[in-house]
Amino acid sequence: MSSQSEAEDEPSDLPYDIDEVMAAKRDNPGMFVSAWEADENDIDSWSKAQIRADPLKRFIVAAEKGEVNTINEMVVRANKNIPGSPHPTLDELLSATDKDGYTALHRAAYGGHLQAVKVSDLSCIILQITRK
Repeated sequence: MSSQSEAEDEPSDLPYDIDEVMAAKRDNPGMFVSAWEADENDIDSWSKAQIRADPLKRFIVAAEKGEVNTINEMVVRANKNIPGSPHPTLDELLSATDKDGYTALHRAAYGGHLQAVKVSDLSCIILQITRK
C-alpha cells in the first residue's frame, strides 16, 4: 500500500481546475449542451400526422422508440419492392435521415434498442447482398 495521499495521486497538470469548470457550467449552461441531446428534439418537431403520412419519418421514429414490430413490417413491405407501390424501398428506409443526418440505425442505437439495431443491421446486410 502506498503512503501517498489522494491529492498526490491526482494529476497536477490539468489545464483547468474542476471548480473553474463547474463555475463556468453554472454561469453558462447553454455552452455545456450535448449536440446529441439537442438533436433528439428534432423528432419531437414532427407532428403525429406528419409521422403517419411519411413512412420514412415513421421508420426513424419506430427505431427511436424501439418498435421492432413496426420496423419489421416496414422492412418486409420494402423487400417486396412492388413497382408503383407507395411504400419506400429498403434502400430508402435505411438511408432516410432526420434534418441532422441521423438514420433510423443511429436513433435505435442511441436509444439502446438492441433488437431494433439488429433488425436495421440485418436489413443493411440484405441490401448489400441484393446489390451484388
